[in-house]
Amino acid sequence: MDENNDAEETSVERRLFEMPRQRRKENWLCIKLIAAEDIDKRKKYYSSDAIGAYCTLCESRISFSSSNPSNVARHMNAKHEDILSKYKEDKEKDK
Repeated sequence: MDENNDAEETSVERRLFEMPRQRRKENWLCIKLIAAEDIDKRKKYYSSDAIGAYCTLCESRISFSSSNPSNVARHMNAKHEDILSKYKEDKEKDK
């Protein structure tokens, strides 16, 4: 990585927040939402505040819309199927 990419990654990391009210928790195990500006710890963030999503495992940006978060599920199914499988197995064991 060059200096510009390092600076961009650091900038993104300062803007990450958890998806509130997750319907399918398995799709959000390693995905965070990206705020437009650095996170203010005093503010509560909503999915409508997001300008995109970010995978903390493969460090890739994912297109995100609060009205249609299907790109997050698509990313998880394509890139992290092993994590989804493990999550489902663990959930079955808990029943």
